[in-house]
Amino acid sequence: MSDTNTKKVNKKTIISIVKVIAFLLALVVILQLLSKTFFAKERTGQYADTKYYYSMIYTNEKPDTIQVGLFGNSDLYSAFCPTGMFYQYGYTGTVVAAPRQTAAESYWYLNDFIQNQNPELVIFECDMLYKSVPDDFENGDYYKKKGMPVIPFLNDDSLKNKIERDYPVFLFHDRWKQYLIPILTKDEAYTHGYYFNKHVETAAQRSPYIEPNDKLEPIDEDEELYIRMACELCEDNGIEFMLMSVPSANTWSYSRHNAVQALCDELGIKFLDMSIEPEGLNINYKKDFRDEGNHLNYYGAKKTTEYAGKFIYENYNLTNNRYNEDYSQWIDDLNRLYEEKGVVESLHFKTMV
Repeated sequence: MSDTNTKKVNKKTIISIVKVIAFLLALVVILQLLSKTFFAKERTGQYADTKYYYSMIYTNEKPDTIQVGLFGNSDLYSAFCPTGMFYQYGYTGTVVAAPRQTAAESYWYLNDFIQNQNPELVIFECDMLYKSVPDDFENGDYYKKKGMPVIPFLNDDSLKNKIERDYPVFLFHDRWKQYLIPILTKDEAYTHGYYFNKHVETAAQRSPYIEPNDKLEPIDEDEELYIRMACELCEDNGIEFMLMSVPSANTWSYSRHNAVQALCDELGIKFLDMSIEPEGLNINYKKDFRDEGNHLNYYGAKKTTEYAGKFIYENYNLTNNRYNEDYSQWIDDLNRLYEEKGVVESLHFKTMV
């Protein structure tokens, strides 16, 4: 090949490389613009009816107003009512949870959360630490009887989570639907991440897998890693960190309790396990669940919110803002919850302090 032809080939190669680089740079700019405008996470926390709606409601909170941040999956957002805790103890809180949310996702949400909030306490709910049915369920026989698949949830790796957090367009790419179909839009920021549901479906029974034993079911390695990272992040920012398990009749076991307790002992943090029926909780397996024992309804959530609020009150020194006029909106939010969801007087939260 002549020198002239070689120079032409080299020139074409250079031009091709420049075009590819220019395309990639333009794509990054476009993705960044879309992620900051049309697909911004703040918009999802206000209007979009997607899987991530409740996990993004925290973006509506006023900066530096949240004392307790709670992170987990659908078990958590069904079981904890932040406005109820505020009415009883004067603590502001928000739930950051979505169906099948992982500890990895919760860690990235936490990173974003503390950019605008200065929480005194962060709580991770424990159901997300396991991606399959409990070992105690004898290889999933319980789920087979229920016609449920015994398939572990797909893992979310660190890179995927980081890309989705930096470029929300990948999380909320179907946002266009809300502009074409108005029924998909809603605004429930007043719930502060709590999913209200009064439906009653009797649990098959009190879980037979929470009887005391000495077994330990290992926590998923990836999820444990992110628990440790979240704990370190909180420690670096002067935030208390704890783990919590909400009642479940079919996804928790005592061997899981033992493993989580061992991890908490190692990390030097507290663990509130409401799945093992602590004294005074009094979960009613005929009335307090909305789907045969997996998720609590409002009747059960009222009990777990009261119990967790008391635990926080007795173990952490948080400021009571119950009578602070700057936080009067929280009482308005609770009243709106009662009004719009049809909560009868007998089911209202009672002031505790």
